Amino acid sequence: MPESLWNRLRTWAAGVGEPKTQSDGTESPPDWDDERWSTVLDQWADKIAGYGMEVPALMLGEAQKPVSFVFGQGVYFLEPFLDSASHFHPALRGERVEVLGALLSDRRRLEQLLQKLESRAREKKGSRE
Repeated sequence: MPESLWNRLRTWAAGVGEPKTQSDGTESPPDWDDERWSTVLDQWADKIAGYGMEVPALMLGEAQKPVSFVFGQGVYFLEPFLDSASHFHPALRGERVEVLGALLSDRRRLEQLLQKLESRAREKKGSRE
């Protein structure tokens, strides 16, 4: 039987302020080293570029950069709700949501993603010419 939302919220609230670890014992995304972040950001940039959405993603990223920290904290706040809705869509599951929150909360990481998207957009434009 699935765990109730109330129990998930209670568990989440009890762990606020403690260092986060994944279920497999690895460290949480804010604690990742630069190499691991680079790998994740490359995967995200490749996925976005695969859909041909580099320019809209760049526009959205640049537009929301001043309030990205607030959005990141909002993702952390909504994490228990998104996790409980993960049976509707697998993208709302576990680590992906936490990575998104960490990415939005750290402007340096967001800028790295935008730079990767920009380079992919330039590569695509250069290959068309």
